[in-house]
Amino acid sequence: MNRLWTIMTIVTILMVFFIFKSTRVTADELPPALPPVFYGEVWVNGETVIDGTTIVAKIEGVDKDCSTEIEILDDISVYVIKLIGDESMEGAEVIFFIDGVQATHLPVEWRKGTSTQLDLTITDEQQRLFYLPLFFR
Repeated sequence: MNRLWTIMTIVTILMVFFIFKSTRVTADELPPALPPVFYGEVWVNGETVIDGTTIVAKIEGVDKDCSTEIEILDDISVYVIKLIGDESMEGAEVIFFIDGVQATHLPVEWRKGTSTQLDLTITDEQQRLFYLPLFFR
C-alpha cells in the first residue's frame, strides 16, 4: 500500500506540473490591442451623401482593409469604423477616403482603445482631382 501511495503521489505531482507548464501565457499569446473607433458625419459639398458610399481608412498610407459604408440617420450621412491593428501601430497617422477621394479632416493618429468623433468632408475642388490614363497612337 505504501508503494502504491508513493507512485500515486508522484503521478499527481507530475500531472499538476505539466498542466501548469502547458497553460503558461507568453507575450505572443496576448490578445490584440483594443482598436480605435472613429465616427461622425460625412459631407460632400455641404450635402449628405447617398447610402452605401464607402469610407476607407489608410494607416501610414497603407490600406489595412478597414472600410465601412455610410448610413443615413435623420437626413444626415454618418459612419462608424473600427481600425483593427496591434501595438506597433500606436501613433500612426490615419487618413480617410470617401469613395476613393481623400477627405478633409483634422489630423488623427491610431491610439488603442479610443473613440473619436471625426466629421469628414469633400468639396467640389477635391472631387475634380483625379487622373485619366493618357493613350498615344
